[in-house]
Amino acid sequence: MPVPGEREGVQDPFVRYAGEVGWTVLSADEAAALRRGIDDPVLHAVLVAQLQALNPGMVDRAKAEEEAARLLRVRPNTEGNL
Repeated sequence: MPVPGEREGVQDPFVRYAGEVGWTVLSADEAAALRRGIDDPVLHAVLVAQLQALNPGMVDRAKAEEEAARLLRVRPNTEGNL
């Protein structure tokens, strides 16, 4: 019996669980439409909207865009984690 890869063993079960608990599962095309390019690690439109929704009266669209840009400048390494 072959050993399952990361997609079958980790990613697919995680996506299935996320859908079961109420998250919206997107197709690859839907996710691509919400990104600002293939290398963008976040769904930009969703991030900006959620930053505003989670910080009412404190974060307007301009501030949310600024914070999203700031988050995306963090290096994807140990230094960035600090």
